[in-house]
Amino acid sequence: MFSVRGKNRIREIMLEVFKTMWNEAYYDKVKGEVIATNEYFLLGVEQGEVLKDSKVLRQFDFDSLIRKLYETKGR
Repeated sequence: MFSVRGKNRIREIMLEVFKTMWNEAYYDKVKGEVIATNEYFLLGVEQGEVLKDSKVLRQFDFDSLIRKLYETKGR
């Protein structure tokens, strides 16, 4: 497993990727949706995925994403 400092650094990187994702996202005014314009592997987001619409806001749990990343890396 990684050290606490390593987890904090990964969390910082994920936060930067998260900010970039929202800044680059496309807002479809007709459907009222926010759509990812790129794939963001660290966040588990695929290109074209709906991040937000009138009923749903995609939730991001960085701790579970980090655990999933570590499990994938161990394979």
